[in-house]
Amino acid sequence: MGVIGAGFGQPNSVPPISGLIIKLSGSGVAEWSELFTETAQSFLGAVVNDSGGLNFNSMIPTPDGGYVVSGVADARFSSGFADVLVLMKISSAGSVQWSRAYYSSTWGSWVPGDSLQYPVFLSPDGGYTVSGTLQTLTYPFQTMFFLMHVDSQGNVLWQKGYGGANGSSDRSDAISAFATSDGGYILAGYSNIFLQEFDGWLVKTDAQGNIQWQNLYSGPEPTGSNAVVLDDVIQTTDGGYAAAGSSYVGSLSYGGPGFFILTTDARGSVGTCMSCSQATHTTVQPLDRQAHDATFDRADPALIFAPTNMRGRKTSVTPISLFP
Repeated sequence: MGVIGAGFGQPNSVPPISGLIIKLSGSGVAEWSELFTETAQSFLGAVVNDSGGLNFNSMIPTPDGGYVVSGVADARFSSGFADVLVLMKISSAGSVQWSRAYYSSTWGSWVPGDSLQYPVFLSPDGGYTVSGTLQTLTYPFQTMFFLMHVDSQGNVLWQKGYGGANGSSDRSDAISAFATSDGGYILAGYSNIFLQEFDGWLVKTDAQGNIQWQNLYSGPEPTGSNAVVLDDVIQTTDGGYAAAGSSYVGSLSYGGPGFFILTTDARGSVGTCMSCSQATHTTVQPLDRQAHDATFDRADPALIFAPTNMRGRKTSVTPISLFP
């Protein structure tokens, strides 16, 4: 039993970066690796420049023994540089079976930083559902959560946005998502469209992307003095949810920045704490991205593995409650 991973690599000091997939044996020996490089002919609007390239982000196995991988690629439109969502289906040996780039004249994708993710899930109909953050291609470059469902060949069946776009500073960035036991999805991240600060935001949908509930998670300080980001979310065995991320509150009595962990019931409520969350009331936003065939140059990067000597160190922290 082996391990497969996806990310990005740069064979030399000359950009752009390239999408990297590597398959390892159970003992860590490389079985195969593939490097995919964007060119100006990869898809309509593709561009090779010093700012980036193709960056793989998430991967799942498929019933036929292959894999579907998600990521973002550089693009350039009349409004300037942007990023677009990429889905690629590969065989068990790394051969590309299909590859698509998704964008429209209105929407591109928000480039993944250290934390933004584009998780992809296998759907019961044989297709795939992908989540993440999209961004308008023109100023003020607002962002929204999204879910997009495609068939087994990557053709768009439906797509929905969450967060709305009402002003120049509006942001709703989805960092994580989880496929729930009822066939729906829960999306986690942060938003500033409700209060004049960034707060953690959870959106729970059904299998078709319709909103079932949505909750905001802030800090205990006055509005404008809190910052909460939910970096990951899972469903717990009792049917509720657990989310983790970071928090910053203005009062030094809370220690400033730190890790943030919360658990909720099946409707997103935090126990009996009435001030820990608040319901929000956004509606599903229509999207118009289309699937475009995409091709990338493929090469064997001939990776070299070297032994490492990593040591763990114990830490000691004392958890505190943000709410009395």
